[in-house]
This record gives sequence, structure tokens and C-alpha cells, in this order.
Amino acid sequence: MQPSMLTLDAFTVVGPVYRGHNQAGEIPAMWQNVYLPRMDEIRHVIDGDESWGVFGNHQPDGSLTYMAGSRVEKAEDIPEGMQAWELKAQTYAVFPCTLAQIGKTLAYIHQEWLPASGYLHAAAPELEYYGKAFLEAPDGVGQIELLIPVVPHDQT
Repeated sequence: MQPSMLTLDAFTVVGPVYRGHNQAGEIPAMWQNVYLPRMDEIRHVIDGDESWGVFGNHQPDGSLTYMAGSRVEKAEDIPEGMQAWELKAQTYAVFPCTLAQIGKTLAYIHQEWLPASGYLHAAAPELEYYGKAFLEAPDGVGQIELLIPVVPHDQT
């Protein structure tokens, strides 16, 4: 599976944040119980038909930091219990998949594609993009995109 490459300008995402191991499905629960019911509280949203998962800060113990959020024009009027994260301009390798395939796709990316790709993982969060292809499909089978921040191997 070869990804497409995409360069995004800097942007800001607002939403609730989870820190931990996701051992009991805390991330999907945050989407269902916090972000989706409260997404209308987020102000200055650029496109209401898209959502973003932003994750990184992987720790040696396996924990990570994850945000479910909306892209905004400006980080003002942040709802209580939510944060604004500013993402720098970045080039990403884009891998389409479904929710059911996320774990398998991430394993492929990190264990097979990335080591053989000529790219290195950039010091930036990984992204999940949930757009119209996800929203318009039957529950759970819509396409999402995993965006992996990369830099060419020779630029390190």
C-alpha cells in the first residue's frame, strides 16, 4: 500500500484531550461521550463536515496523548474541558483505511512502510481525518485517512 503525499499549512484543532494507554477503549468513548455531543460548542469551525483525531507524545510505557477535535479559524472561546492545539505546516504520508483497520494500518505503516520508504517520522503528531467519505458511509465502514508526518531521510 503506497500512500499519497500531502502538505498542509499550519492549522488549529479544538477538542477534548485524553492521556493514557487506551486499554479500555477510552479514545472511542471520548469521541462518543464527549466530542460528538459537544462539538457544536466549538466556535469558529472551518468545516462542520470533518473531524480530526490528533495523537502523539508516545511514551516508553506505551501511553499517548490524543485529541478528538474540529479545525478552527481561530482558537478563541474554547469550551470548558477542551484545548486548542496548533499544528505546524507539515508534509504527511496519507493512508486510507476504515475504523476497523486502524490498528492493522498503523502497524503496517510503522513496521513495514516507514522503514523502507526513504522517509523518517517527523517530530509532529499523527492525524486521523474524518471527512464526508466517513460520514456518508454506513456506520463503521466509512473511509478515514491516517496522516503520518514525514521528512525525507536525507533531511535529518
